[in-house]
Order: sequence, then C-alpha cells, then structure tokens
Amino acid sequence: RSWNTTRFDCGNFDVMAASFRDEYFLIPFVTRTYTTMCVFTTIAVQLGIITPFQLYFNPALIFTHYQLWRLVTNFLFFGPIGFNFLFNMIFMYPMLWSSEALLVSQPRPPFLCSL
Repeated sequence: RSWNTTRFDCGNFDVMAASFRDEYFLIPFVTRTYTTMCVFTTIAVQLGIITPFQLYFNPALIFTHYQLWRLVTNFLFFGPIGFNFLFNMIFMYPMLWSSEALLVSQPRPPFLCSL
C-alpha cells in the first residue's frame, strides 16, 4: 500500500465508547453524579462560561437575592484545571466510592447527609 491509499483506522470506536459507557454506569450513583458535576463545573469555569465568583458561598446573596445554587456549587469547584484539581479528584473519587459501597444498605439521603 502507498500512503495515499492507506486509510487511517482508529480501531473499533463503537466498542471503546460502549466500554467507557458501561464502566461509567458501573460507578455508584452518588459518586458518578458528584464527580460528573465537579468536572462539568470546572470545565465551565475554564471555558469562561461562568466565573468562580458565581459559585462561592455568600449568605447575603443566598438569602437576599435568592441565589440558591450557591448552596451546592461551592462544593463542586476545586479551582482551575491543573494539579490541584487532579489531586482533589484522585483522592475524592475512591473515598466516595468506598463510602457509598459501605453504606449501600442505607438509602441515598442518609449517605448524602453523611457527606
């Protein structure tokens, strides 16, 4: 074959995507949801869609301007993408997974309160 007729083959993408999807849905629900929300929040800040000032906990803004998302979003943002974010995710993910696995006999609300 010459380089002009060689088709670039990146493998079986459908199998890889299905494998990733299957692995993703094997993660316990709370761990999967929290980790995904952390990643999306950090990407949104990194892309400039939102600013960290829209995420931090500020009681005055929560109670006077009813910005209730601040009750949750301050737990989702670990700073810009970098080593700090990477290490927070590396240490948080197995801790959440093992905690959720230990408390599997309890319903989700008590587990969420224990976080």
